[in-house]
Amino acid sequence: MDKTKIMSRSRFLQLSATGFLGMLSLSACLKPNFDDEDNNQQMRVICLADLHSSHRHFPRILNFVSQLHQQSGERQLILINGDIFETSNKVASRSKGALEWYFLERLSKHAQVVVNLGNHEGGLENDFSRVVERMRRLDIAVVSNIRNKADGSNLASTAITVTQNNQLLRIIGLSCSNPDTYQPIHRNTWHFPEPSQYLNEKLGSLLHNGAVHIVMNHDGFIADNEVLDKMPAGSVVLGGHDHLRAHLQTDSWLALHTAWGGHLCDIIEMSPRDGTNPRSYKITTVEFDDHIGEDTEMGQMIKTQEARHLNSTESATAGSFLQHTTPHAFISNTVNWFRRAAGTDAAFINNTTFGPVLPFGKVRFYDIDNTIRFDSSLFKAEVRGSQLKQIIKRANQFSNHKWEERTGEFVVGAFPNTIDPFKTYTIAVNDWVAKPGNQLAFLGIDGLSFEALPEELCMRNIVASRLSPSS
Repeated sequence: MDKTKIMSRSRFLQLSATGFLGMLSLSACLKPNFDDEDNNQQMRVICLADLHSSHRHFPRILNFVSQLHQQSGERQLILINGDIFETSNKVASRSKGALEWYFLERLSKHAQVVVNLGNHEGGLENDFSRVVERMRRLDIAVVSNIRNKADGSNLASTAITVTQNNQLLRIIGLSCSNPDTYQPIHRNTWHFPEPSQYLNEKLGSLLHNGAVHIVMNHDGFIADNEVLDKMPAGSVVLGGHDHLRAHLQTDSWLALHTAWGGHLCDIIEMSPRDGTNPRSYKITTVEFDDHIGEDTEMGQMIKTQEARHLNSTESATAGSFLQHTTPHAFISNTVNWFRRAAGTDAAFINNTTFGPVLPFGKVRFYDIDNTIRFDSSLFKAEVRGSQLKQIIKRANQFSNHKWEERTGEFVVGAFPNTIDPFKTYTIAVNDWVAKPGNQLAFLGIDGLSFEALPEELCMRNIVASRLSPSS
């Protein structure tokens, strides 16, 4: 390792003035177009994270990757930064991840897939090591720093080296360090190291001379910054776990959060400058919206599994959703529904409550369950206007939010445009935000006394009540 290439994050904490580059949406007949200049030196990485059993997007992702494979004649390189599975998805849990495993098997035919283990990978399996073994049988590489408590052995390799266009990529996997986010059965067997401390001990053995280093960190935004401080210039840090759309880029460094729920992927193209680091980066974002072509076999597999595992109540139609919207606009609007239903001045819900946007058109109760991953009644409290202003400063950290002001997981808020600091206001939150141990992290204040609202005012019921009648 060339120590002259290591610098503090404070020396490059700059945000791109234009935000994310190359935002585009691909239709079924539109092939992606990438520059051919210096193709023998250029590296391309497709980035996904936090899919959480978002089955609706699986056929679109497969179709897109297969198009790239056909266009280039070569398998792509796909990095999935944790949480492919979702225990709260009824089809996923009842089928033991049948759709997820089929998706991964099909994806591996078109791409070299590398998975960093997230806290949900063991959600459908009592033995975490079986997940790793099954992925390897599909020719999927697995990285993680999770270790066995008994003997200190790694659950998977923490770093692997892959070659693309005669260039070396060193891929490092750091998993979520909070044991409470894993299934209880795994907590007694496995140790989940904190990324910064782990790198202090192991970084020298993880780096590879002459390679571009890509760190997949599934421990959230705060840990991203600590990892950035330790990595050599020219590195890429891919974040996950907090369900963010965030971006930090300079001429020699890139950090990126690729949202959640499979509604988009980021494609990073890396080109050398004068054959050495630092490298130049180009990011293309592909949105898997309703206009994307779908893989027919994956789509049929989804229908088969849903018919097998959903009961009549879950598959029944709750209503119609007739808005074409973005994920951030949707969750903002949904929190406003909660505010109105609760009759409060403002409402705040933690962002990881939300899964994929409701499908356009007919909506089943099963779809609502997936959109609101963790259902909860609402809780009400009073705050001073000065406190409400403090909460608002931490809310709605969407894609244009400044990197240096981010807190990681955040609350999505609906609130008045004008706040009197001396007036008393009412706020509504979900049970996770109301917990005494979470108030400070999400709201920036603590010691609030919350009153539970009637059980019928649970979030899934409210979403169902806002749908249009089905025709």
